[in-house]
Amino acid sequence: MFVTLKEKGELRGCIGLITAEKPLYLGVRDAATYAALRDPRFPPVNAGELPELEYEISVLTPFRRVLDVKEIHVAGTGCDDSGPQRGNLSSTSADRGGLGPENLP
Repeated sequence: MFVTLKEKGELRGCIGLITAEKPLYLGVRDAATYAALRDPRFPPVNAGELPELEYEISVLTPFRRVLDVKEIHVAGTGCDDSGPQRGNLSSTSADRGGLGPENLP
């Protein structure tokens, strides 16, 4: 699950929780807080910005193994790399960055 914050259509923060370690409503609460205050790409949101923010919540489906890169449709999914430098990419971020399966190793 990811919570994305936008201000005037521009990304203002985005934090995701990959596994369901708590009930969804608590995960959304925590991710929204972290997106607003702890996304290292942006300064913390201040109280004056709150009325201008748009909130987007993306809920992930369970992981499944992909056997062929052609199965990946980034616009409707996210990507998870379980290698030594594990990371993830939300569909919102992938779409914004123009990323797709052709960018995967």
